[in-house]
Amino acid sequence: MLAVSTTTELDGGLLFDEVITRRDGMAGQILARDRRRDEVTVIPNSGIFVDGRHFLHYMSVRKWNEPGHWRTNYAGLAVSSNGGRTWSKPRSATWINRAEGDHPFQICAFAHDEAYVYLVGTTNGRFGPAYLARVTPPEILDARAYEYWNGREWSRGNEFDAVPVLPGPVGELSIVYNSHFGQWLALYQDEERAEIVLRTAGELTGRWSEPATVLTGAEYPGLYGSFLHPRSADGPAMYFTMSQWGPYNVFFFKSALT
Repeated sequence: MLAVSTTTELDGGLLFDEVITRRDGMAGQILARDRRRDEVTVIPNSGIFVDGRHFLHYMSVRKWNEPGHWRTNYAGLAVSSNGGRTWSKPRSATWINRAEGDHPFQICAFAHDEAYVYLVGTTNGRFGPAYLARVTPPEILDARAYEYWNGREWSRGNEFDAVPVLPGPVGELSIVYNSHFGQWLALYQDEERAEIVLRTAGELTGRWSEPATVLTGAEYPGLYGSFLHPRSADGPAMYFTMSQWGPYNVFFFKSALT
């Protein structure tokens, strides 16, 4: 489901103005299931607004395994040209997972600068490292147009040329460029530490700082899924959501940065 907010003063909380509804007025499903696949659910991972259209990165989940591990059929991009009211999933913007379950761009965070849209991706689950891809905005829905960072240069045509830019375990990553500090902020779950951690870098290719603890599992048992609000891009604080298994709910946080 998709909720819409126009709140800009976030210290009072994040208020939802409306949700995208189905015909009977109830909140509706925005991403259709893939009936051609053995799919238990389809889940969005990240969103971005580029050249007048909204895009979602999503994953087609084939099977849930032990906690923190799952298997995807593929990942893809969905697009909306009417403010998120309706969405399509073009086949040209899909990345098929291998039988080994090791495709590096199955769970992706969007990032962007003046020239490119970036995907910072991981394999299915919460334990892999993060890899980097880029594309020009007009080609965002063409998976063949993406270039992958191989540690020395950008390489087109083979996503398995990509090398890690962030060591694992990286779970449910979110990235934004903060103009106040002139740094990229990468917020994610470290499953082994049971923490939400922050790393920073001047370039997406790195070198990234060591992880700084933001929230701990001792404070919030079963924490996961930290996602940055766009207002984290222009000030000395970051705003983000965090989910927790116990109440099975989502919470909104502010963290001051120095």
